[in-house]
Order: sequence, then structure tokens, then C-alpha cells
Amino acid sequence: KMLLFLFLWNFFLVAHSWNIALSVTTQVSNAIGGEPFGTQPSVTVYDRKGNLQHSIIGNIHVNIHGSLANHEHLWREGGLAKESTAVFATVVGGQAIFTGLGIDKAGIDYKLRFELRDEHNISLGEVLSEPFDVIVGPAYQIGIVVNPETAYGGMPWSTQPVVAIQDRGSNIVPSINSGEVTVSLLETDDLATLRSNQSMTISWDNGEAHYDGLFINEVGDHNVLTFVTDLLLPGSSKCESLPFSVGIGPAAELVFLDETSVGQALGGKAFTNQPCIEVRDKGENRLVGENNMLIVAALYSNPSNGTLSPDNSRYAPVREGIAQFRNLSIDKTGIGYRLSFTLMKRDGEHLIEMKVAALGEG
Repeated sequence: KMLLFLFLWNFFLVAHSWNIALSVTTQVSNAIGGEPFGTQPSVTVYDRKGNLQHSIIGNIHVNIHGSLANHEHLWREGGLAKESTAVFATVVGGQAIFTGLGIDKAGIDYKLRFELRDEHNISLGEVLSEPFDVIVGPAYQIGIVVNPETAYGGMPWSTQPVVAIQDRGSNIVPSINSGEVTVSLLETDDLATLRSNQSMTISWDNGEAHYDGLFINEVGDHNVLTFVTDLLLPGSSKCESLPFSVGIGPAAELVFLDETSVGQALGGKAFTNQPCIEVRDKGENRLVGENNMLIVAALYSNPSNGTLSPDNSRYAPVREGIAQFRNLSIDKTGIGYRLSFTLMKRDGEHLIEMKVAALGEG
């Protein structure tokens, strides 16, 4: 135990007695979002007396310091991609010179943390850069910043798409107030059609375009929007949304199937044509899978003061979006009878009116 203690104590003394002092000899400047810094940093290794450490062997590792490091990353341009892992420069003659470093997100008071590690990856010291800002660059590309999310047939989406003119770092360029962007729907197997209560083509406003009133009637998966601007951009003038689905919406209308009229009927006898009604959403999609509703029939026009019976046949359960009535009749003869049909939803032992109704023909 005594030998182990002495070993650890000696290691502690050595680890805290490195004769190393780091200095950021070239500070970052001219930083633009998504582009390599205009002035790249360099770090020099001295001893504590200020003498250059010519023979030091190791690498200077660099990352973003402070709270910004949790949200943004530092990258180094290399080959065809931006590398964001293990960003370092080798110490040569006591100095590490960085190339190709950059940050995508525009912001203020960035700081870089530089750490010297020897050939055994042991940390020998660290130093922070002076704070610097990353500014928004020139217009480079179009990008989507808000994707459609919840979508139901025939209803404008609760989350409408927003696209923007961006620099290389995907920062919005607010100086753009000219030009237009047009949205369309990529071809799908569902033969869906993009519709809008507004316009498919809108203007740029402070670098952004906010759509409103877009919707699709047809239910389906993997819908993708395409946005194209008339501005000539060095990157891309076209972008796509993430895929999204359109589901069946809430009940919006009752539609008579087959016969729209009960036809000729005899007093007290069941109608020859019993009403068959489909429940649809605003996109005219049948509410397949809906089995917790029913439709109630009643006399809307009653010229002879008749009675619709039997009473229990006035209620037709909705099965897979369809309600089929059976055995309905009116006891008294007359001309101009009309039936009304109201959609109801079960809530335990109670029925809640859905404010969706239809009238049969006379």
C-alpha cells in the first residue's frame, strides 16, 4: 500500500509540473457561417519562462468552449466532407497551425479551447482563444426550416411549411426581399394533389417564405413537397420537405350511397330503399375504422303528422364509416316527407351530436 501511495503521489507531482505554456498566437477572424474562417488560428508551445519548445511532440486538439459547444460543432474542411470529430493539428517546431476550420451557426462570443496532448494522449495544458463572432454569409441555397407535420384529408395542415434563403451554414439571410418560391407535390403512388386556400407561389420576406392554407385531400404516406425559387443561387435553388403522411380527418359530411331517396313508400310498410350513408372527412375520405358513432334518422318535413318507426330502427351504427338503416317506415300517407340524418358519437352511455347532418330527398 505504501509503494502504491508513493507511485500515485509521484505521478500527481509530475502531472502538475509540466513546464508548458500555450499561447494562441493567431486569433480567429473573418468568420462566416458555413465557410472556413478567413483567418485560421495557430497555437505556439512555450515553457513557463517564455522559451519556444522546438522539440515538443504532440497534437493540439480544438473544440468550441462553453455553452455553445452543446448546440454547435466545429468542423474542419477535408476532402469532400466536413469532419467534425478529432479536430487537431500536429505541433511542428513548437507551433500548431490550423487550416479549414469553420462553424455553421452564426452567433456571437464564440471561444475555442485548445488542448496539447503528447504522443501518449496525455494532456499537457490548454488555452482559450479570444471571443469572436460568426456572421451570416451571402445567399447560397434554399432550405426548408419548418416541415409539415400533422395532416388530415381536406384540412389545411396545422403546421404549414416555411422555407428560407440560407448561407452555406444554413443561416437565414434576412436581406432577401425579392424573388418568389413555388411549392409542388412530388408524384406519389396515391395520386394525391396539393391544394391551397392561398397561392402556391409566394414572395420572399426577410429571407423567409411562410405558406398558409396548404392541404391534400387524399389519404396516403410519404408525401414530399418540392420548393423552387426563381433566384439564381450558387448552391441550390430547390429543396424538399421531409416525407409526411395524410391521415383520415374528423367527420365532416354524410353522403347517401346508392339511392338518394327512399322512393315510393306505403304507409306503415318498410321503405323499399332503406338509407345507406357514408361518413366522410373534408377530403371525401370514408372514415374507415370508425366504429364508435351512429346516425340518427328523424322526420324533417312531416306533412301528414306521421311517425317514423320503429323507434330502435332510427339509430344505425357506423361500421367502417358506413351506416345502413333497416326497416324504417312512416305510418301515415302523405306527399313531401323528408328525413334528416344526424351523426352522433358514443361517450359511455351518452350520445354527443357531431354537428354533421344531411337531408334525404322528399
